[in-house]
Amino acid sequence: PKPQNPLRNFHYLIANIRSSNNITKMKKGNFIFPEHYNWPCFFTVQVNNDTRGKQLKLWQEIISKYSEANKVHTWGVTELYSSDLCCNKEVNRRLSKHDFDLVMEYLISSGSFEQDQ
Repeated sequence: PKPQNPLRNFHYLIANIRSSNNITKMKKGNFIFPEHYNWPCFFTVQVNNDTRGKQLKLWQEIISKYSEANKVHTWGVTELYSSDLCCNKEVNRRLSKHDFDLVMEYLISSGSFEQDQ
């Protein structure tokens, strides 16, 4: 049989993650990381526009919920990029600087984050 395209599976999983209650045992403070945090492809912004949109929304949710659970009201860009949110040692993956910039642009454009002037 022909191997499945991993991005296709990612798109399917992204589309269904909101209805999933599956979580990993990874925990930081009062925050339990969602299952998609352990998907290596989560740490690479996807090429397909629909998939990328869903992925960026998941980044928005994970950063917001992590911040709320750990009572973080302000992030420095370097601090956020260096945090556990952007680097998962369990799967040996980190957002690239370019992909991190895309996530930040999305967070600012969606009104989730405000940029200091």
